[in-house]
Amino acid sequence: MATSRDLPTDRLAIGQLLVRLLREFRDELAEPRADAGFGDVREPHFQIFGNIRMGGIRLTELAGRAQLSLAAT
Repeated sequence: MATSRDLPTDRLAIGQLLVRLLREFRDELAEPRADAGFGDVREPHFQIFGNIRMGGIRLTELAGRAQLSLAAT
């Protein structure tokens, strides 16, 4: 079985690739959003939007789900 020492060092780890993919995905969402007049919605808002349940959510639960302090929400 291959160990981490046997892997090529010139390739990015899967976590780094996924972070880049997520950033590109969010950037692609930003352009049409700005064209539609929602330019004030920025990338940090996605951390909140992605944790809102259908039917509403309490602010304390939202902060916990988004892994933010209550003050940050």
